[in-house]
Amino acid sequence: MRETLSGVLSFCMAEWRWTVSRRLSLLIAVVAGMVPAFTALGDVVIYSNAFEGSVGAEWSMLPEGGSQWTAPPTGTTPLTQDGFLGEFGNCMVTLTLDNLPAHAEVSVAMDLFVIRSWDGNYDQDARGPDFWAYAVDSVPTDPEDPAQWDSVTTFSNWDPGTGPRQAYPLSYPVGDFPARQGASENNTLGFLFDDGGGPVVDDAVYELNTGVLPHTGGSLVITFGADHLQSLSDESWGIDDVVVTLDVPEPGAVALLTLGTLAVLRRRR
Repeated sequence: MRETLSGVLSFCMAEWRWTVSRRLSLLIAVVAGMVPAFTALGDVVIYSNAFEGSVGAEWSMLPEGGSQWTAPPTGTTPLTQDGFLGEFGNCMVTLTLDNLPAHAEVSVAMDLFVIRSWDGNYDQDARGPDFWAYAVDSVPTDPEDPAQWDSVTTFSNWDPGTGPRQAYPLSYPVGDFPARQGASENNTLGFLFDDGGGPVVDDAVYELNTGVLPHTGGSLVITFGADHLQSLSDESWGIDDVVVTLDVPEPGAVALLTLGTLAVLRRRR
């Protein structure tokens, strides 16, 4: 009888250990399965603008040599009649976004219009180099100082085979590429330039992206600027299709983790 009772008790203890072990393993599996979802980041577009209407107060412009920020101009492309922000010359343009949700990273995508006779890396006289730059979370106090920008490059709208070369898609002075290297469109906007032989269409579109940048602040300031350009009738630039994306925690991840854990614990009781 004692041997029988002992055997029953041993069996019950083994069954209990197996049940606890199985449920503990299940709990670990659930938690492990939820952790990637909990830590995963999702892309959330917090700002976009194609400039087909009025421009909000989030945009401002500081003219070359000026001290007062003003509302930037808007225009339409001559050929396609698409709205865009610009035309700009030697100036700084800022986009300011406030009250951002919690996030870890930011990326900015946009179309850059390079309009008329940009001279790229050309540095033999005052016609160049023709600089374009951007900075994230800063506004340069001296726009001519490359160290105050996060990225500085040049563009050339000349014939790729014979004209001045450009730094893009790398930074200046590292980059040395044929004119219009990396452009997504050439001479599609309809801006005219006359270099003495009669007016011809002269423009290029570049699809730019800052890539993913670390950022956690509640506000974001993005500054764009250009330098060494001639008059607007000779060299100018514009911005279109701006998209700002944040990487934020997936909102459902915490709830899934909590529900999964509670379900396992409830079964254990």
